[in-house]
Amino acid sequence: MRQKWPLVRLGDVLLRRKDGVDVEDDKEYTRLTIRMNGQGVDVRDKTYGREIGTKRQFKVKAGQFLLSKIDARNGAFGIIPSHCHDAIVTGNFWAFDISSDKVISGFIDQLAKTTFFVDYSIKASSGTTNRRYLQEEKFVEQQIELPPIEVQKQIVSKIDTIKDKLQAASALQEGIDKDVDNLLAERFQATLK
Repeated sequence: MRQKWPLVRLGDVLLRRKDGVDVEDDKEYTRLTIRMNGQGVDVRDKTYGREIGTKRQFKVKAGQFLLSKIDARNGAFGIIPSHCHDAIVTGNFWAFDISSDKVISGFIDQLAKTTFFVDYSIKASSGTTNRRYLQEEKFVEQQIELPPIEVQKQIVSKIDTIKDKLQAASALQEGIDKDVDNLLAERFQATLK
């Protein structure tokens, strides 16, 4: 039987952060994008402020949890990587500090890739079918089972081990496919001579 852990509000482990910045025309900015289906956060582009239409943006920091209020229902979440530190985002992206005394970022990152986390976002969204926006008040009230930090570390470690094995298997498969292609190419060339 699976152990039950205490229920905790998302708002108790994810603390909304709004560090506003006024975009200056002659300054270069890094802007971010969040890929859907739990594929993470990355640099969208680097551009000067004069090319940016929305002059009031928000600065984000590495290690924060970032989501798109428009595409949260499609799994647009992720932890901001170090190469995206001090980037800017519009108000359609929400940054959260992670309460490190309660949860580790790797656990939040993995949790955000689950179907039930995406379901939380769907339940906390409202609007018409194609323009459903996440409602912050509803989102932060969602509850998750939260294991102790040591158990979180064990869970993340097991997931990382599985990912490493999958990558190794994928690389092995690519090597086998290449060897088979080379062997077949040699055999076909030999029969054509």
